[in-house]
Amino acid sequence: MDLIFIEFYRSFFMAIRYPTNFVIQVVMSVSLFYLLLMGGGMFHSQVIEVKRVELMLVNYFFWTIALPTISSIPQSIEEDAKAGTFEQVLQSVYSTAFLFYIRGLAHCLLQIVISLCILSVLIIVTGVVPQITWQVCISIFSVILTALGMSLLIGGLGVRVKRTGMVIAALQLPLLYLLIFPFEQQFTNSGVEWWLFLPFVADSIQARHLVMSGELNIKYYFYSYSMLLVWTIVGAGGFVGMLRYTKKRAKTNGY
Repeated sequence: MDLIFIEFYRSFFMAIRYPTNFVIQVVMSVSLFYLLLMGGGMFHSQVIEVKRVELMLVNYFFWTIALPTISSIPQSIEEDAKAGTFEQVLQSVYSTAFLFYIRGLAHCLLQIVISLCILSVLIIVTGVVPQITWQVCISIFSVILTALGMSLLIGGLGVRVKRTGMVIAALQLPLLYLLIFPFEQQFTNSGVEWWLFLPFVADSIQARHLVMSGELNIKYYFYSYSMLLVWTIVGAGGFVGMLRYTKKRAKTNGY
């Protein structure tokens, strides 16, 4: 717990030191959502349209948490490499994977605060207040931990190449697609629900059902937490494996 507090304290003061980044993130996130609404033609007065906006707000809230969480570990590695402190991190008494996982978790806690600010502005802009129930919070928790697993995997790549900015940039729109696209409605004739094996999709569908009809389906929790476990194992394994590979070739230093 002390390590989480220290890393959160570090992330918090990094954020308030550069307030312009916070303002830009809020403005860009609100603008993108507004463009998505305009493109979908959802600004109408009908109740069903209000429900769709509410659903989109919840899924977009997921996205504003998931994307920065995925980028947190690779960015932390890149910053350490730039500052020349990455080798010192490797000498820590803590496991390197565990240390960066805690860093990612601390960054995520801060990002939740930022995402709530973005959501508050969106509520003012749209006039729609989404119902964030405890069932939705269970899905948010799954999104966070799944994103941390993916962040570890990309962080493993970052240990080797240091620069992963293009990888993160390439994930932005596909990730938004996974969280917004109604797979269960578009592939009704499919015999196998293959989309449930994609990251974040089960969480998105669960939120969709909760918002539109109040229906809770335990099946989606099963799939979402199964994906959480898979990505955590794959992410940790990929990070440790790439770190060992890089250490053997004595390429942990440099940028």
